[in-house]
Amino acid sequence: MKKRNKKYRPRPVVLDTLSYVLSGMRPLSGLNDWYLHIQIKQRSALEAVRKGMASKDDIDVLMAMANMTEALAANGKGRGWMDEILASQEQLRLLAESGAKRGMRFVMNHQQWQALKDITNLHEAQLENCTVYDIERAYDYVEKRLRAGQVTLIPLPKKESHEQEPKDS
Repeated sequence: MKKRNKKYRPRPVVLDTLSYVLSGMRPLSGLNDWYLHIQIKQRSALEAVRKGMASKDDIDVLMAMANMTEALAANGKGRGWMDEILASQEQLRLLAESGAKRGMRFVMNHQQWQALKDITNLHEAQLENCTVYDIERAYDYVEKRLRAGQVTLIPLPKKESHEQEPKDS
């Protein structure tokens, strides 16, 4: 029996290689619109959690921020902070689990608030000092861990059915 050939997939062609390489060397702080948008999104999610009005989307933003912080640290941007990052991720996971049990009401204690503030400040410091290429590598790291099942996801509450089952006649 003849071995089946894999489907041919051409590699993407970069038309302007010099611009592509130089864009990877550009610092993130130079991309004002994108950089400001990310900061506002993360700070508003943190504020929503602080006020007790957070939704699952806010917790998703904070979890994505924590995962990117870990990935940037693993790739060399803040490697000495890894213990604090993992502790903050654990506090965020506990917050998400307790919120899911309460019907998506996320209320935190002082220890969780301090951990979230610390990881947010660290993430912003990392973003100030990294390039577009660093973010691409960190994104690939997070995607690889997500595919491997090494990332904690927020459990969704079970929906109770209020419909009555049809009765047999």
